[in-house]
Amino acid sequence: MYLYVRGITNYEVSLTDVYLSHNMQIVDLVRAYNKEVKWREQGYVPATVEEHLQVSARSGACHLLSCTSFVGMGDVAAQEAFEWVCSVPKIVQALCIILRLSDDLKSYEVIFILVLQPI
Repeated sequence: MYLYVRGITNYEVSLTDVYLSHNMQIVDLVRAYNKEVKWREQGYVPATVEEHLQVSARSGACHLLSCTSFVGMGDVAAQEAFEWVCSVPKIVQALCIILRLSDDLKSYEVIFILVLQPI
């Protein structure tokens, strides 16, 4: 927490603005978690990959970690860079999708090896 607060103060931005931006991303993350829980409880399977990724790419928290990583850079990253990455540009969206799909693929491989593969 100390590094986080120290990084924020290096930007000469009010802590309220940074926490508000971060809190909105956390709210988005929790909404994605809730949507996944509703899908599971209802036994719903998304009809398309795009529908799945609209929720699951956000629930991976990649956008939140990208924003937080800029805070930890200190003087290396300027305030504009922090604001840019917190706006979730297309490159961060693409990163979230790539990481989510690779996680889904790895989870499938583990399930196949442990459960579905005959002994």
